[in-house]
Amino acid sequence: MSLERRTPMKRGKPLARGTTELKRTELKRGTTPIPKVGRKGKADAVSLRRARPLVEDRSGGWCEFRIRPVCTGEAQHIHHRQTGHANHHPDALAHICFACHTAAHLDPDRYEKGWLVKHPADPATIAWVVG
Repeated sequence: MSLERRTPMKRGKPLARGTTELKRTELKRGTTPIPKVGRKGKADAVSLRRARPLVEDRSGGWCEFRIRPVCTGEAQHIHHRQTGHANHHPDALAHICFACHTAAHLDPDRYEKGWLVKHPADPATIAWVVG
């Protein structure tokens, strides 16, 4: 069941001064209020779905970055090494723990250590530092 507003929301106009309560409009059945993902979005989701098991098998369930002293050891998260999150090739992904994921994004030398790779560079040619 999908719903649609009967009265469209006015974009770009603020609420009038003195408005204390927002008006609710009933939703009309028959259409979806959330836009559907286009073909490109579906293709990206499919390729990430295919790459995830390959990356998980490569890691064996262990964190691939092992950043000391924060690493918990058990990998829980697929990390996109390349900025933009568009490249879902297994070489551009790493299976890491949440603590290492946070540390990798906060480290000022994250690009030099290979934990993140700027867009035009190929992640397959840039190794990451372990530990």
